[in-house]
Amino acid sequence: MAKKNNEFAAALKQAGINRSAEVRTGAGQACDVLGKVNRSGLDPAAAQELAQLRQEVDRAETTYGQTHATADPQIAARAKHLTTVNTVRKLTQVLLLLLAVIVLFNEWWVAMVLLVVLIVGRLIARKWLVGQAQLLARQSTQPSAEALRTIGRPFGGLSDPSGLCARADALYWAGLDKHGKLLEQQRRRSRGTQPPRRAGSRKLPAVR
Repeated sequence: MAKKNNEFAAALKQAGINRSAEVRTGAGQACDVLGKVNRSGLDPAAAQELAQLRQEVDRAETTYGQTHATADPQIAARAKHLTTVNTVRKLTQVLLLLLAVIVLFNEWWVAMVLLVVLIVGRLIARKWLVGQAQLLARQSTQPSAEALRTIGRPFGGLSDPSGLCARADALYWAGLDKHGKLLEQQRRRSRGTQPPRRAGSRKLPAVR
């Protein structure tokens, strides 16, 4: 019983987490990469993509903010409703137990029926509440997960960049001169990462 109650409380706590900071951090990392791009080393198409990427990063963060502003009150209201239902469930269990004790010596079979209803009802209600709370927790993460999936992550350690960060990283690489590319290539190989690819294009040539 304690495990289920802990699962219920943990799921509601998870649903109430504000993930705005995570999205801001992700967008900030993408902007940091874009800020390092050497504009003078880009061809016109790459320069245009640089401007477009800035807009896409801003759009992803703005879209999340709008979705979050709409979804957050709804999530909070549903969490409050589930908490109320759980409180009612506990009170109902106590009342049924007291009623079973009261009628036990006069109508023992009624007491047995009440106990069966109490046990079965508690199991069903508890399982349903935990499931609803966990579903709410998953739904609460969807806006931030979608935004972070779009924005992606910069390269680091053994992780290759992804999403908009990967496109920004490709522009950063393309803007480097020969010496800069050589240094960057050595640095990435030492950290287990590879030179990026331009989105929709062939692999960037090796530094010669």
